[in-house]
Amino acid sequence: MSPAGNKILKKNIAFYFTAVIIINAIGISLNYVGLDTYLIFIGFRFQLSIFLPAFFISGIFSKNYVLNIFRNPKYKKGSFFIYLLIIPLIILLAILFLLRKIKPGDPDYFYELGISSIIDYPVYLIWNSVQLILFFLYLIYFESKAKLSLLIIISIFILLFVYALIPFNKESFNYINMISIIFMGSVTGIMIKYFQNVYWLVIFSFSILWLDFLLFGSNSEMAVNLLFASQYSSWEGFFSVEKDLKAFILPAHLFLVNIFILINFFKNKPTNKISYNASGN
Repeated sequence: MSPAGNKILKKNIAFYFTAVIIINAIGISLNYVGLDTYLIFIGFRFQLSIFLPAFFISGIFSKNYVLNIFRNPKYKKGSFFIYLLIIPLIILLAILFLLRKIKPGDPDYFYELGISSIIDYPVYLIWNSVQLILFFLYLIYFESKAKLSLLIIISIFILLFVYALIPFNKESFNYINMISIIFMGSVTGIMIKYFQNVYWLVIFSFSILWLDFLLFGSNSEMAVNLLFASQYSSWEGFFSVEKDLKAFILPAHLFLVNIFILINFFKNKPTNKISYNASGN
């Protein structure tokens, strides 16, 4: 790499580590005093690790750079993302039913939250789209400028959520949450590295979590508030899973998604490469 390239890389890394340190410091502080790490403003959702990173590099890239990402997505096959949303989920449900570990549920707020969430899916997607676009602009920028390896992109994702893994007023470290973040980071990293399409990235990243929690439920108030309605603190899901297995549903789902991404990648490696330049050229 040329001296100029090394200088740009060091500058990018400095911005990245600044974002990681500050975001985790804010997250740890908020968790310590028992405050939420997200906010909802006129319906739009903003989670600390998702919307804030882009502000650390907002002065670097130009308007043309942002427009290029929207005008020229690297990967244009929407059918691939729909396939990833549907097939792993069907397989997971089939396995659970065959093992008799799942049955139709009878959740509270079946109509008020469950059915209405299906009808209001486009609204929830729009309300999350702003923060997701900001997050993907941040990751796409680093991938395109510094030509980061897949492992580094995944590491960036994981490190932005470290504070969420620190146990405050809990008995022990939550390894299931850590595995879920790692698998989600892997999915996101592969998408950023090889399947860049900001439209489908937003739809896919929201929908995969929305579908999982809609079907299987969640006791996380943050997950319910961000993905569904803000006036509820939990949702039991349309299916009832055995108690000992419930915590493993999300990581198992994300694991299957990773497997299917890798299978598709090695069978049909993307060749449509587009370079996004921060100057807009």
